[in-house]
Amino acid sequence: MRDAIHAYIRDEILGEDAPSDLADDTPLLSSGLMDSLAVEQLLLFLEDEYRVRFEDADYSVENFETVIAIEELLRRKQTPAAAGGSA
Repeated sequence: MRDAIHAYIRDEILGEDAPSDLADDTPLLSSGLMDSLAVEQLLLFLEDEYRVRFEDADYSVENFETVIAIEELLRRKQTPAAAGGSA
């Protein structure tokens, strides 16, 4: 999961602007690598790829600051309790 998120950000969002040392703990938002439009693009990918839905409460800098934080959010969204029992 982490590798797929990292690859999507590197290849589809950052493209040629991706730093060569992009790591899973690289700050994405506070560093200016990603902006709100990039986050929206990422959200669409995550919702489609992992069949999750994000709520307003999920939209925070902390949840999208690093690949690690994004993966943690995604794992929380995939738990049965987070799904609220609905498909």
